[in-house]
Amino acid sequence: MDRIRRCARASILKALAFASFGIGTVMMGLGFDLALALEAGGCLTALAACVLALKGLHAPRQPYRSAEAWLLLGRRHGLRLIA
Repeated sequence: MDRIRRCARASILKALAFASFGIGTVMMGLGFDLALALEAGGCLTALAACVLALKGLHAPRQPYRSAEAWLLLGRRHGLRLIA
């Protein structure tokens, strides 16, 4: 179970790193106006949080085999399916 948690955490952290990079890029682009840059950063961070919340609510209805964490586990995951 620990391996599954690590793969899921790695998947989420990778997505958050890309989002943070994009938010930081927008804020650097708006660096000429500090107030505008901070406001844009706050709005984009709130948008990212809303997207994460919606993805979390929608996750139980998604097939688990299409999740990135499942792909990170590979073929040798050591899990048994109980029918």
